[in-house]
Amino acid sequence: MDNILEAAKAIALARRNRAPLAALQHPPADEDEGYQVQRALHDLLLKNVGSLVGYKIGCTSPVMQDYIGIRHPCGGGVFQKGVHDSGVKLAASDYVRVGVECEIAVRLQRTLAAGEAPFTAEWVGEAVDAYAPAIEIVDDRYVKWETMGVPTLIADDFFAAGCVLGEAVPRSSVPDLGGGQRPRHRQWRGGEPRHRRRRARPPSQRARLARQSSRRRGQGPARGAARADREFGQDAVAEGR
Repeated sequence: MDNILEAAKAIALARRNRAPLAALQHPPADEDEGYQVQRALHDLLLKNVGSLVGYKIGCTSPVMQDYIGIRHPCGGGVFQKGVHDSGVKLAASDYVRVGVECEIAVRLQRTLAAGEAPFTAEWVGEAVDAYAPAIEIVDDRYVKWETMGVPTLIADDFFAAGCVLGEAVPRSSVPDLGGGQRPRHRQWRGGEPRHRRRRARPPSQRARLARQSSRRRGQGPARGAARADREFGQDAVAEGR
């Protein structure tokens, strides 16, 4: 068995058993290999989670990139059985260490082919059909995620565990979210899984969060800039701050 398939099978077994994943015996060597493992994993999980309907894009902001230790965004799969309508009730026991994040979902009216790269905000914006409020479900499926390495996190869909979608509205009826000032959103659980918030942050980040907290004390949950992009039939989900 080659290392790609071996890693994919180890991750798939942990996912099916809802068991924390320990360090792989032969982890992917780099991000490209991580995506190879991810594709093999998706094939193995097809019967359990349904067809691949899109992608979650993680680490879209410098803050999260510094926190995770990656210099650019990365992607993970979103599957048919993991996409839910607003009002759904989900069991925490179906996850390892579950968290939720406030998102904006985007439905595309056409597929963005790889051959169209390099992509610009204007080019991608023309493919947007509608927006919807959404909650991303994230799952810390690891014995200790900090020790796994970015290629392995990519291989395991980068914490993605599904999403809950509200009612979509046409792009023509809302402001252009691709230009001007970045929209503000309320982000549940501080915008990241609970286990992340409990860990120490860099001093500069703690000072920034303290200033924000003092300004909004008594005003409810923290603000974030999380975002999710969803294409019906071929989705994408992104997070950031």
